[in-house]
Amino acid sequence: MKQKIIDYIKENGLDTKSRAREYSYRRMFLFSLLHKQGLTLQAIADIFHRTHATIIHGIRTDAHFIKTNDEIYKLHIQKELELFAPLIEMRRDIFTEVLNARNTTDLMNIVKRIKNNEYEQQPKDFISSYNSAI
Repeated sequence: MKQKIIDYIKENGLDTKSRAREYSYRRMFLFSLLHKQGLTLQAIADIFHRTHATIIHGIRTDAHFIKTNDEIYKLHIQKELELFAPLIEMRRDIFTEVLNARNTTDLMNIVKRIKNNEYEQQPKDFISSYNSAI
């Protein structure tokens, strides 16, 4: 599915330097979507020919627009919402992420995702034991 998103980016010229709102909003949405799919910030930056800082800014801006329910933003990303709707609601697999964790930062991100209910299967014993340890 990641390759489908990357192909869509290339086909629609979203990897260009254009600062037009219609392109930048769509890019921000796709930054966030690719990050949720597990791509690193640098990998996303390479796809879009940008820096990782730009990707961080785009992901935060996307979260802000979604949180504030911005109508103009939603209007510009409507096509992407329809195309990639199955991916937006995709739930993470905790066991895969724990096995792929490489450092304590990755593990702390997993803990945050557990608290945000982002996993398909949440081990209740782990959550209660973690909360009691805090």
